[in-house]
Amino acid sequence: MRSMRGIIVFTVVLCTGCGTLFNKQRSDTATAAQKKFTDVKLADLLKEERKRSGEILAREIEIAQRQMTAARDARLIAIATTADVTKSLGKAIDERTKTLRNEDTQISRLLVQIADGEEGVRFARDLYLVRRRVSDPKAECSGQSGTVSDRARDDWDDYQDRCSELAGLRTQLATHTKAGLLGETALRIASTERARNDLAVQLKSTEDEARKAAKELADIQVKAKKTPLDIAKLKQLKAKLSGLEIPASDQVIDDVRVAAALRWAEMQKAAVDKILAAATSGATEPPPGTSDALQIVAVLPSLAAQLNEGFRYPRVSALVMESQRLRIEANRYQRQLARVDEELTLLRAKLVRLRLENSLLVDATSKLREGDVEGALARYAEAWTASRIPLKETEWKLIGLSHDRALDQSEAAIAQWEALVRTPLEALVASAGSGLTSDEIAGLLHAIELGALGVGVF
Repeated sequence: MRSMRGIIVFTVVLCTGCGTLFNKQRSDTATAAQKKFTDVKLADLLKEERKRSGEILAREIEIAQRQMTAARDARLIAIATTADVTKSLGKAIDERTKTLRNEDTQISRLLVQIADGEEGVRFARDLYLVRRRVSDPKAECSGQSGTVSDRARDDWDDYQDRCSELAGLRTQLATHTKAGLLGETALRIASTERARNDLAVQLKSTEDEARKAAKELADIQVKAKKTPLDIAKLKQLKAKLSGLEIPASDQVIDDVRVAAALRWAEMQKAAVDKILAAATSGATEPPPGTSDALQIVAVLPSLAAQLNEGFRYPRVSALVMESQRLRIEANRYQRQLARVDEELTLLRAKLVRLRLENSLLVDATSKLREGDVEGALARYAEAWTASRIPLKETEWKLIGLSHDRALDQSEAAIAQWEALVRTPLEALVASAGSGLTSDEIAGLLHAIELGALGVGVF
């Protein structure tokens, strides 16, 4: 009877198509490992760190502004109690003016022109967007004529002309290298904007070049059949795409160039996802475009070896892991670009405060020359209250932004680590939880034995 049961169990396993029996110990171990990993909740720790960081920054800003208020009051008292108020006030104004713009007497006028130019570009861009058709070029300062619909042609030309004028003003600004805080802040904003425009022009053509190269390599691969994948050209394009040459040397260019790295990650992920869909579809013939995608995917070291070994597609598990990795990479690049936008917003706010302070000090100097000492002192005090004290908040937020960027990198690293561990764990739990359980086998045995008994009766 026991031998008969053994034969029945063996037959059940084969007939049900299940290659293994359920192992409770192994299943419990895999589930426990998954639960411990899930319970760590590293992302929550980062959220708490961001919250604490925000609270600390708010306290630091409050303290800094109180210190500046005290410094203002002390300076005003010191000026008002000197024997020669006019001389002391004039000296204080000159010292601060030199910090703001050094000896550059033209910077203030140029910044007004740039501000007017930026407003003109925004206005022209909005008009173009109203008339733009889907087929028309994107609203970017590309400097190219492009194919534009008749309806939007005039607005496009006006938009590009204003962009060109603004670019000329920013080029002039680049020569004002000793213009104090005003020039330093304005130069950083201008170099970022210029880099973005330069990159926008180059990125599209470089992406098209990469796709064309992928197709050419795919055609060669299809014709040669057994020839190993030749990815040297794509690697060169990858290097070009991730490090586009931009005619500027400022450190901020590295931040802006992240847009190129983001686009390359998006191209790679799209290619990986296309091959993943093909690999899991069961189709006898590769879907259209798969050969091109294979060339782009072959740049990834984790997949290149499998393709060069002659596999039609990389392993599904490897494709899933790469898709997740590229998604996280793209998210990281998007966050970096968002931080660039935040920095630009803060720098613009800083420049507004600095220009306001410079204007108030110019007014104070005029009143002092006219003999209106009280009016000059009032303008000097207003320069502190309306600019220098609130400016501290912006400066501290710029410092806090550096800390936020560091946390962003940590968050991306944790996301990569979680993806690396979570996917195999989920597969392990699914695998360990499969197979026939003892209850299922007992039920099948009972049913078979009843059937055998029934056959014996009849």
